[in-house]
Amino acid sequence: NRGEIYTRTDLRVREYVLGDGPRWITVQQLGGELAGLRMTVSGNADLVPGSEVLIFLDHDAVTGLHYVVGLAQGLFTIDRTGPTPTVTRELDGLSFYLAGPMPLPRWAQTRTLRDVTRVFLPNLDEGPSADEGGVR
Repeated sequence: NRGEIYTRTDLRVREYVLGDGPRWITVQQLGGELAGLRMTVSGNADLVPGSEVLIFLDHDAVTGLHYVVGLAQGLFTIDRTGPTPTVTRELDGLSFYLAGPMPLPRWAQTRTLRDVTRVFLPNLDEGPSADEGGVR
């Protein structure tokens, strides 16, 4: 009704890093294609069918929909082809503004899955290795 196009993507949840919830969720993002019209949002998270991701979401209890937090900043693609699983963020199309004299630390585009999950689970080293599928 407002002239906006939304895309909804169903995700199967393998595991929750923090919290718990259903095994299937629907993520809604502004943008997409409808009846030959395309709406593009620069910096949107790119949800690719068949990929494994670590995704940060917010939930709207009224609609039951989930939303990616921070556009592409909230989506990490997991790569398990090497000896240690890594995660990558694609930040093309995003611009950042820093307020204040001290620059914020920047993460490299690619990090190990363990490094990222350790931010949210500081005691991760006490249990099974996250790189061995031990993320709780």
